[in-house]
Amino acid sequence: MIELLAPAGSFEKAKVAFMYGADAVYCGTASLSLRSRAEVDDNDLEKTIKYAHSIGKKVYAALNIYAWDTNYEEIEKQVKMLDEVHVDAIIASDGGVIQKIRDCSKHRNTCKYSGKCCKLSCCKVLV
Repeated sequence: MIELLAPAGSFEKAKVAFMYGADAVYCGTASLSLRSRAEVDDNDLEKTIKYAHSIGKKVYAALNIYAWDTNYEEIEKQVKMLDEVHVDAIIASDGGVIQKIRDCSKHRNTCKYSGKCCKLSCCKVLV
């Protein structure tokens, strides 16, 4: 199935994307995504997810940073929050982040990969 996926840097932008036919939107968190200028805080993200689900649409959250060891506690907290608000999938690009998502989330098999893989340890995580 083909899905039209649009970026949504705010709740209002998500509503516009859905109005113009998007099947799903992706939102970055302020500190854990490459969309660092995103204005989506946890409350906006939850509001966006509730709205999307009420009209039969999906929301993906981008946790696509290349993480330092110091990021993993925050990543775990964010992933647990995303589970609580019923995000449809998590987009990640770092093998360690993907493994953390698998370790502490119900999104074990819905993690989307965006990026390149240039080391064996990363390839093993993706399989």
